[in-house]
Amino acid sequence: MTHLAQAILALLLAFPRHGLDLHEPDADRRARLTMVARSIEAATDAATCSGGSRDVYCTPEWSGSREDLAAVLVMLAELESGLARHVQEGRCRIKIGECDSGRAVSPWQLQRTRRVSPRVWLLMRSGGEVGTRIAAVQAASAVGAGFARCKDVEGAVAAYARGLGCKWEHAPKRVAFYRRVRARLAARIAEAAGRAP
Repeated sequence: MTHLAQAILALLLAFPRHGLDLHEPDADRRARLTMVARSIEAATDAATCSGGSRDVYCTPEWSGSREDLAAVLVMLAELESGLARHVQEGRCRIKIGECDSGRAVSPWQLQRTRRVSPRVWLLMRSGGEVGTRIAAVQAASAVGAGFARCKDVEGAVAAYARGLGCKWEHAPKRVAFYRRVRARLAARIAEAAGRAP
């Protein structure tokens, strides 16, 4: 596992468990969140044309750093779904309104839009390694589009949540959380690389 994926995993494991996951065995939780961490890393590589996605034909969807995008994706997964196992596995409690009453899937709570076809949405809904990776890539693409349009992380977060526009009343709180995640990510990357932060 790369330093970035190790750092992401450490952050994900440090978040409090969702209330329905209190009895999830530690090994199962680690395996599930490892899948999320690797999916976030793959999505950051794809969106920034770096890492394993270096290709002369790649067009970056995120103009910031891999680490910045990784922190945004970690923040979104935590705040959108609490990284709940049942949400990741496509078993939302629709009757109580979870997952936008069944319209959203994955830890990133993506809905079917022109950017997310019905086929892709169904793959993401299935969870598992493929569904989680596709969802992370879709989330990175959506955040990248918001960042390109709005020119900053706050605008990107607003566009992700609202679909249009670069303003949202809850965006400043999310950006504050993102900044804390980004600082912790930098420290974890330094730890994983064997350096002092």
